Formats: sequence, structure tokens, C-alpha cells
Amino acid sequence: MVTAADGPVPVGSVVAMKPKRIWRRLALLVGALVAVLATSCDYQTFRLAFGDVEYNLSGLIDERVRLDESGYTPDAAAMIDSAFITGAAGDLNGDGLLDGVAVLTTNTGGTGFFYTVHAILADGDGGSRDVGSVFIGDRVTVTGVELSGPRIEVSRLVRADDEPFVAKPTIPSPVHLILEDGELLVVTPTE
Repeated sequence: MVTAADGPVPVGSVVAMKPKRIWRRLALLVGALVAVLATSCDYQTFRLAFGDVEYNLSGLIDERVRLDESGYTPDAAAMIDSAFITGAAGDLNGDGLLDGVAVLTTNTGGTGFFYTVHAILADGDGGSRDVGSVFIGDRVTVTGVELSGPRIEVSRLVRADDEPFVAKPTIPSPVHLILEDGELLVVTPTE
């Protein structure tokens, strides 16, 4: 038996907490989750927060894909092969709900690996949807993604213009984006 202010409480029973204390603890847990997700995270962490999102690849081809529990497209016979690279979470549109940013790579059957950034918004009913994507390069290296409000920064490495695509990307070239009026846009850092 555990004792509480009102006497003994059987082990395994729930002791009622004051509503203010519950909300405070819940806010701390949500804050901790946002702090963990505000910078780059792996697919399992991202999937826990955003569930099963259908990604729109309209920046590349007119297709939508869902990733399996390991972060890849599940259909081995498909001509499109997509994979999750990294993601982050925060409130992109100011509605107080947890939104996210995902970076995917897609191969359409050739030699290219096309990288896209996707804005994922919570729909208010516990689900999430891809509301916009931007192509950020072919065979680049993405090293991280961070977001602050509607602003997103994707850290990536590219090759010099005169280097072949087989050369390893080594030149830092961040991509700055903003979600504005429901549209994901590339911006210059001074905007």
C-alpha cells in the first residue's frame, strides 16, 4: 500500500491529480517532444508524431506515395522508389497543432536520386497531410533540417557546377523555405 494525503491507496490505482498539474505535465511532455523534433530526426520518431502520410511527388512526377514502417515505398515492383531522409516538427502555420517537414529522396528508374522537401500539416482530427513539396536537387547530400514557425532550413551539400554527378557533394548550400498561405516556397535568407 502507498499512502496519500487521504490515507492508504492500493498499488496500481490512480491517484487523482489536480487538473492544473495534469495540464502542466502534459505541456512539458509536448514541449519536450517538440524540442526533440525541432531539429532533424529519424523516420521512426517522425512516424510516431505524424502517422501514415501520403507524400505528393508533384514537384517531380504526378504520383503520391506512402512509406512503410521502415521509411521506404513498400512496392518493390513499382517504378518509383522513395525513402525518408530526415524530418523535423513544429507549428508551421500558427494553428497550435504539431506540423512537420520531411525530406524524401525518390528514384524514378534512372540514375538520379531526386530530393524533395514536404510540408506536413496536422488536420485537427489526429491526421496529417502533405500540403506542398519543393525539389531541392539531384544526388545532393542532406545533412539536416530545422524549422522555426513557418520558416524551414534544409542543410545540404552540392557539387561544383563543373563536377560530374558521380562526385561526392562537398559544398554547403542551405535551402531556405517558408510555408505561406498554404504554399511551400523557396526564399532567400534575407526575407
